[in-house]
Amino acid sequence: MQTSPCPNLQGTGYLAPEYGASFAALGEIVTLPHSGLQLIRREIRPGVFDLAGTYPYSMCADFGALPRDLKTLAGSGAVALSFVSDPFAEDSIVQLQAGLQFARPFKTHCILDLGGDWRSARSKNTRYYVRKGYQAQTVEIHPGSADFTPLFWRLYLNTIRRHAVTGIPRLSAEILARQLAVPGAYLAVSRIGATVTGALLSYVHPSHVNAHLVCFDDAYYDRHTSYILIDAAAAEAERLGAHAFNIGGAAGGKDDPEDGLYQFKRRWTPEARLSRLCGHVLDPGTYDRLCNESATTGSSYFPAYRQPGSQFEWRLPDP
Repeated sequence: MQTSPCPNLQGTGYLAPEYGASFAALGEIVTLPHSGLQLIRREIRPGVFDLAGTYPYSMCADFGALPRDLKTLAGSGAVALSFVSDPFAEDSIVQLQAGLQFARPFKTHCILDLGGDWRSARSKNTRYYVRKGYQAQTVEIHPGSADFTPLFWRLYLNTIRRHAVTGIPRLSAEILARQLAVPGAYLAVSRIGATVTGALLSYVHPSHVNAHLVCFDDAYYDRHTSYILIDAAAAEAERLGAHAFNIGGAAGGKDDPEDGLYQFKRRWTPEARLSRLCGHVLDPGTYDRLCNESATTGSSYFPAYRQPGSQFEWRLPDP
């Protein structure tokens, strides 16, 4: 790839309207007017709804303007707001905490410092497996395109089956097609000869590049494909002039030192950034009534009435 996939970095990746729109099958996409935060409107009952951030975390033009948006949302019928914060916006989120009901630590993201010697910063074993992976495989870089949907979805179905993926990370072929075409997207595609062994979708942002979604052919899972995909995607981010490459964190909703994926990513870099689960009750009376109806009062889940297994659990359509 010879040209940047992101001529206008202010509207690429998670910041792009096209990224928010990729989740339209799950609910109306609401863009808050002051901050630019994109949210999914989740119906509870007629005229009553809550707002949730997109997966895996939310970016916006100005987190500092969110308190103005919260005032706008009062009386709108929205019961609560929840989102996972951008780990590269930690300073803004800390300043914002006084205006939110909570912003508690959620997950650690492992960050490759592309301004430093990121190749030497990874562990000796990681460097070995990168070399090993390249001995049998090659990696191509392509601009994002919905044309890759059949290939990527076929591989991602392996991930869904292998890890029993549920909820919003399960996605669908429709969501994936739209995400592949988001401005600022590029793909690393690994091959052995003509056979595709894996693919990694990444997004370019003003502050960094994000490794968004990775998948493999089960028959080649043990060929160290994940190592060369991350290496090639990070090298492309470096070529594009990005300062950092976010390879994400543990599977699930929290840091787990015993999680194999978390251990794998920590071996790539000593650098890390924190994302936070942010929440705010917009209509306390309705919130309490929904918690009482669903017998979730006192739950640490937020919104409590959406707790898995409860009456108002957010149940997504099958992909």
